[in-house]
Amino acid sequence: MSKRNPIKWTSPEVMQIVSEEIQKSPGNLSSAFRQISVKMNSTESAITQAWYKTLRNKFSQFHTGSNQVVLSNTKNVPRKANNAPIHEKILSSAVYDGMRVVTIKQYYAV
Repeated sequence: MSKRNPIKWTSPEVMQIVSEEIQKSPGNLSSAFRQISVKMNSTESAITQAWYKTLRNKFSQFHTGSNQVVLSNTKNVPRKANNAPIHEKILSSAVYDGMRVVTIKQYYAV
């Protein structure tokens, strides 16, 4: 069993391969990771881990979009906690003692 040399994820050669493959399929990162793993003789899970731990922070220009809208890919933008819920759902509503009581479920981004 041969040992693989560790990959220097921020080297210019690796960054070039990653940049090319991400640009080819920005809407499907799994496909890009698969192609990168083939080119680099690595595993897809190693590429995925490197992307989310190191590489995504090096590609701040990475966006997804269409003719109508361009959005930052939320998989590549660190989530920041805030106090506002991102979604609310009314679970129940009833009248008790002349007052309306509403049960709401709130969802927050973490």
